[in-house]
Parts: sequence; C-alpha cells; structure tokens
Amino acid sequence: MSFLQWNCRSLQNKKIWLHQPPFTTSEFWVFQETFLKADDRLSFPNKIFFRTHRNNRTGGGLLIGIPPNMSGHVIFENSNDPNLEMLAVEIQSHNVTFTIVNIYAPHGFDIHQVQNFFSTLKTRTFIFGDFNLHHPFWGGKTSTPKSEEFLDWLNQSHFSILNTSTPTHITHNFTSSVIDLTLCSAALLNEVYCYVSDCTFESDHLPIVVSWSKLTNATKYLKTIYWNPILRDSNNFLQSIADPTVEIVTEKISHTININTKNKILTNNEYPPWWNIACNNFCQLKKIMWKKARNSVSVPDWIRYKKYRNKIKRLALQFLIKQYANHSFSPLMVNNELQLLDKDENTLKNSLQNYNCSPEHLLTLPIVPRHDPPLCEIFLQKFRFQNKENPVSLIVNDFSDCINRFFSDHYIIATDASKSHVSTSIAGISCNQSFSYRINPINSVFTAEVLAICVAIDELAIVDKDILILSDSFSALNSLKNLNIHSTYAIQRLASKLFVRQTFNQNITFLWVPGHSEILWNEKADSLAKNTTELSQFIEWISPEDVIANLKNNPT
Repeated sequence: MSFLQWNCRSLQNKKIWLHQPPFTTSEFWVFQETFLKADDRLSFPNKIFFRTHRNNRTGGGLLIGIPPNMSGHVIFENSNDPNLEMLAVEIQSHNVTFTIVNIYAPHGFDIHQVQNFFSTLKTRTFIFGDFNLHHPFWGGKTSTPKSEEFLDWLNQSHFSILNTSTPTHITHNFTSSVIDLTLCSAALLNEVYCYVSDCTFESDHLPIVVSWSKLTNATKYLKTIYWNPILRDSNNFLQSIADPTVEIVTEKISHTININTKNKILTNNEYPPWWNIACNNFCQLKKIMWKKARNSVSVPDWIRYKKYRNKIKRLALQFLIKQYANHSFSPLMVNNELQLLDKDENTLKNSLQNYNCSPEHLLTLPIVPRHDPPLCEIFLQKFRFQNKENPVSLIVNDFSDCINRFFSDHYIIATDASKSHVSTSIAGISCNQSFSYRINPINSVFTAEVLAICVAIDELAIVDKDILILSDSFSALNSLKNLNIHSTYAIQRLASKLFVRQTFNQNITFLWVPGHSEILWNEKADSLAKNTTELSQFIEWISPEDVIANLKNNPT
C-alpha cells in the first residue's frame, strides 16, 4: 500500500486533483496546510479522515486519510501552537499496527518540542511533514541551528530519513528546496520505497509517495466462500426453529457464513502481482479438468482445461497492459517488491507482437485535472444544422450561417478517421495544411477519431487565434465533455493537450457536424482519411482498451 504526503496549500480549491493518480492509487493521504475550518465538511469515497484545524487564526490544518477497512485512533494532537501543528494516528490493519505522524512547522521544526513523544512510540512509525528545515544532508544548500539539532537527534534515534536530494518545494520564481521530509522507523527501511512526484498539482509543494511492501503483503488475500454448507446449515436451522425472529436468523446465518469463509493471505513470493480471485478460481478449475482429462482421456475435458488456462493468461495480459499504460502511476513502476518476472514481460511482448506493436506503443496515462469550468466548449446539439433529420441542403446552409455568426474569428480545423478490414487511418485539414496517417488497425474508430484530434492540435493549430475543431464523431466529443477518471486513455491524452493550451490562454472549441451531409470541411477530412495508402506515414499508437477488448473477443 502507498502513502501520499502533500502540503496542498488549501484543499478546498484542489479537490479536483483527488480524483486523479497518484491520489486515487494511494491508500493513505497525509496533507498539510489544508486551510479547513471546524465546520467544513469533507467526505471522499473509501477514506476515513482525521483532521486538525486552527481555532485562533487562518491557515494551517492537518489531515490523515485511511482506508475504511482499517481502524485508527488519535494518540497525539497539537493544533493551536503557532510554531507547530502535529497529528498522530495509530492504525490497525489485520495483524499489523503502525503509527502515522503528520507535522507542519511554519517557522522551522523544533525537535525539542516533541522529542519526548517520539521516544514513547513503540510501534512501527512513519513521520510525514513540512518541516521547513534546510540542510545539505537531505539536499539543502544551507543549514540552520534547528536543522542541526534535528539531524543530531535523527542520528541518535531509531528513525531513518527517506528523502534524497529531489526537491519537494518550488517557489513562484522556480527556486527549489527540500523542506518536506519523510521518516520511518529504522526497521522499515528495507520494506519501503519513496519517490517525489513531478507535478505540484497547483500547490507549491510536490507530493511524496511512499510504498510499504509489508503492508501490501498483509492486506492482499483471496476470499473463498463455501456456499453448499452455508445453504445446508441455514436450511436445517430454519426448519428446526419454531418461532424465528429477524435478529436470531441474521445472527445464525452470519455465523454460518463466517465459519464457511476462508481467507488466504498472499505474499509476493507465492503469486505474481497480477494474481486475483478470478485467476485463483480458474486455476482450480484448470486443475480439476486436467485430472479428469488425464484419467479419462476425454477430448471435451481437455478443451475445458485449455479454456481455463487461456483465461488465466488473458487476465494476466489485461493486468500487464493496464500497468504499462498507467506508467508512473502503476505500483509496479515504484515498488521494488512488485516487479514483474521476466516471464511475464516476455509474455506481454509476445502477445503484442501479434498486433505488430510493443509495450512502448501503448497510450499512457497523463496527468489530467478535472476542470470547472470545462477545458473547452463542446457543441453537440445546440445548432439547427446538427439535426440529421433535416435535408442536406438545409444542413449545409445552416452550417455556413452558424460559422459566420458565431465562429468567424476562429481558425477552423476538421478531423476524421476511417477504418476498414485491413487498415485504420486518421486525417485533419485546415486552410493552410493537412495530414493523413495510418495507425494500428486494432484501434477502434472511437480511438482513431480521438487520436485524429490529438494530432490536429499538435500539427495544425496556430498560436495567435482561437481554434474551432469540427468532428463528426459524436461519441468522442461526448466522452470528452464527460471527462472523468474512467475515461479512455485516448480521451485523457486529448484532455491533457487541451489543458496545456488552456495554460497559454488559447481557447479550443469543438463543434459536432453530421457526417456525410456534404459539409465541405468534413468531406475533405473524410476523403483524406479514406485515401491513405501503404506509403502513408504510420503512427504506432495503440489503445490499451482496444487491445484488451480484442483479447476478450479473440481468446487464444
């Protein structure tokens, strides 16, 4: 499991980031300077929050978020000291007990204030915080008396510092420093991995992510429920009791389910990272079919055996593809305890070779904030020409009128995609230039339409005018309009490009146009896409969702 430490510099205006990795991939949140008040409500799926707030002045505030399947209680809290805010929570997770300490010291951390408390900590402990201390030992350029005293205490304590020289704080004039520190009990040093994110998420502090392999092992398990004895015992109980009540029946059935449920804890030495309950069930079925087929030499049983074996392989490939596409947000990329075996990597490469691609060609997950207001304006059904039931001549005239009235000062770009049984292509055109490329045929029409827009923004857009992009893909534009964490990798790549344009104050507007309605812009883009040849340039992008869909539809 992962811990995410971050000085957010006001949480209320940054909640949009909490729906994006690495926040969604971290089980524990440790935030400083939340600026939350006592009456501010905060809720989030799959998180239990412990908070402090300042009563006598603005700013400050600490937060620790833990998963709901764990229990925790506050063992230390200090929120009204102007020089130090601290929150310590002891957490129980199955057979593991540990402590999280959250610190914010606006004027530099004074170890003497909490030295006695630290000496009382007997459980495994993580200390996160904005210490505002500079020292060359953890990458600073200068040192202060407080940092020297802190380093002296650290050398004599049972804690180890996880920071390297990677900056954690970037000012408005782009100077950097290391003032957010991460400590852990010395006994944990070989069980944790720490890295600093490369995005501030609109704060001036970079998040720090810590993965703990011990906790990952302790909480990864398979649950097996034996329903036959549950149904038998429940039925016998209901027949034997004369006047059952809801409370008695509920208690008895719950007890029956508990004693017939088996939890098996998995360790990384026993199973690969992609193993889940579905793999476990298919593995059991595979063993049964193998024994039956070997004993009876039954062709149908051999077919079933191969089917279950291939399903396990497909589930593994789905996992591997998603982890490659998640890139730096994948725990496999940051946790040394969860590295793939060479066998798994070779399996993935060999499978992708069937589609004439490699893992490097997969679309990866960019950092995309959810914006309110949206990243761009998208018009799907606002104008009269967007009604396909109208005559073609009326659609053409209404389209021209719409452009002249509302978008006369925009730079127009039209995009389209084409897919046949042998090839998939994308194209775009503006008044100055055009492009047409082939892409991997495994990509769907939806993916191709989105990638066409991505390329158009890169190659056809100009910087001194607002852009109007015409597309006949209603599904692509509608998906962009409803951007969320479940959006496809192609849509999230497009959203990241729009976000970059927005930071440079360039507005991009999308206008859906009915296909095959003799709108000249759309007809030209459509013709370009359909007329690509084997000599046309090939872009090796491939959508993870399309690969996974193909694996499901065409199991090997």
